[in-house]
Amino acid sequence: MNPGIYTGLSRADYVAIPAFNQSLLKKWIEFGITERCPAKFAHWLKTHDEQDSTDAQTEGQIIDCLLLGPDEFAEKFVVVPAGAPKRPSSVLLTAKNPSLPSIQAMQWWETFNSAVADRQVVSSGVVEECRRMAESLRSSVWRMESGPVVRMEDILRDYRKTVIVAEMCGHLCKAELDLFSTGTKFIFDVKKTRNASNTERTFGSDAIKFGYHIQAPFYMDIATAAGEPRGSFSFLMVEDAEPYPTNAISLVTGDEVVQWGRIQYRAAIESLAAHMESQKWPGYPAFEAIQFPQWARMEADAAINHG
Repeated sequence: MNPGIYTGLSRADYVAIPAFNQSLLKKWIEFGITERCPAKFAHWLKTHDEQDSTDAQTEGQIIDCLLLGPDEFAEKFVVVPAGAPKRPSSVLLTAKNPSLPSIQAMQWWETFNSAVADRQVVSSGVVEECRRMAESLRSSVWRMESGPVVRMEDILRDYRKTVIVAEMCGHLCKAELDLFSTGTKFIFDVKKTRNASNTERTFGSDAIKFGYHIQAPFYMDIATAAGEPRGSFSFLMVEDAEPYPTNAISLVTGDEVVQWGRIQYRAAIESLAAHMESQKWPGYPAFEAIQFPQWARMEADAAINHG
């Protein structure tokens, strides 16, 4: 696909674009740079499926769909009705003489599964919980530090899910942005979180843990590379428990931690590209001196030099 800004692109079409994205780079930073074991990354690259997702990721996808593309919900998900029989176990499926209720349950699930196709199967309880979170976000109103009021309903009206493909660091990169609009100042990302408060121990800690400080500069920079410069990236967050409070937190391009994330993703592009070109994926470097924790070094120094 040629570099550009695209709306209306399916998830499958996005996944098929042969380019670096922030998720791929974060995984390379984890395995190839931090742990220094490219072989683990190569195994992950061979076995993972970008279409697969964890339960938490599926819930995030449901919320995104309910907010950003509710008309597409039935195309992406199929809901197990609340009164559905229990899914038959492997033991029951191979039983020689199953009971009548078991037979009826197996017939029900056979009919249900035949209509699933390539959609994700989700429970009615999960969908209802996600619907409450989505509605909480949809009705949110936030006040910026500079004074203006920002309404989620206005963002949803003016911004769209957008794919950007652009060259960065000499290599083709791609990003799927939740809410983006040309000629504006912002990029928004919808996020379900355990705690939306803006403290070092809550979302600030999660931002480092999940690599949001890398995602933010990558998204800002790819927009800039596509001719739409952005200096900030904002998470529109909703907590996953009642009363489903929301918050909007921004990362700005000049922040030291964001600059660190920019250094990380750029180094990752260059080193990953080199490994992909050579197709050499070594394991851990061997026979190095053991890396003791700093506290052990301090205690050893005290014992040796201070009696």
